Amino acid sequence: MQYLQRLPLLLALAGSLVSGILNLLCYRSNNEVLLHMVIAMAAFYIIGLFIRSTVLTIKTEVDEKREKQEAEEKVQKEKEQAEERSVEKEEEFLGKNIDLTVNYSSDDSFDPLPVSEFIRKQLKDN
Repeated sequence: MQYLQRLPLLLALAGSLVSGILNLLCYRSNNEVLLHMVIAMAAFYIIGLFIRSTVLTIKTEVDEKREKQEAEEKVQKEKEQAEERSVEKEEEFLGKNIDLTVNYSSDDSFDPLPVSEFIRKQLKDN
């Protein structure tokens, strides 16, 4: 991260160094070389500031998105755990409450099979 903070200075120094070397190779006067180096230094410093601010902005946006995504994953994980707990609670009581009164009617209209009557009738006839 410190490299990113020093980026404008490093670009300015590198730009002025390259500008100075090129101007000296062209056999220009020292005044012209220094003027070109100062102009290059200022231009590259401004470019470095722009690059640094852009990279820092991108980094903060990525960090915010990552935090938001982690928060959403955490909420979703908590929901899943809550659903699992509710299913476990439902399964815990499953089978403990059995209703034995299925189709229960209050009138006692139960008639035993007429088999005994049929057998008696057959025995009397024989």
